[in-house]
This record gives sequence, structure tokens and C-alpha cells, in this order.
Amino acid sequence: GKMVSRAYEIQEKLKKDNVSSEKEANQAHYTIGKNIREVIIKNGGTMKEKLSTPKKSLKGLEKENKNKLVCNVKKQKNESYYFHSLPKKKVFT
Repeated sequence: GKMVSRAYEIQEKLKKDNVSSEKEANQAHYTIGKNIREVIIKNGGTMKEKLSTPKKSLKGLEKENKNKLVCNVKKQKNESYYFHSLPKKKVFT
């Protein structure tokens, strides 16, 4: 949420101030970033560098989930194949 807010604020400032040079854009980014950090500190929020890091990366988790999905699909196909290849039982009435 904080990064989205910062990106929005920067975009608005660049439009409002009609920024046209790289130097002005860098200064705008710096100023907005500094202001947002001050607000976070003032409100007792946690700075991003103090947040705990996850044990697994997002890319690793996505790969893990993809592998699980592929395994489940293969397992279902094998079970389906096994079920359909069983001999049919004759039912006596």
C-alpha cells in the first residue's frame, strides 16, 4: 500500500509541477519519498527496512504451487486411467 501511495503521489506531483527534466523528476521522487517516510514515522508505522523478510521468495512460492498443481493433475489423470482400466464386475440379480 505504501509503495502504491508513493507512486501515485509522485505521478501527481510530476503532472502538477509540469516536470520535464530528469533532475526535476529525481528531486520530486526524493521529496515525496522523504515526506511519506516522515508520515510513516509520525504515525508509528514500521519502515520497510524493518519489516521481516519471508523465508521463501514469491517466485519460489509460485514455483512450489505450480509444481503441486502439476502433480495433482498428473495424479488425477493416473487415478482416472486406473479407475477406467479396471475390469468391470458382473452383477448378478
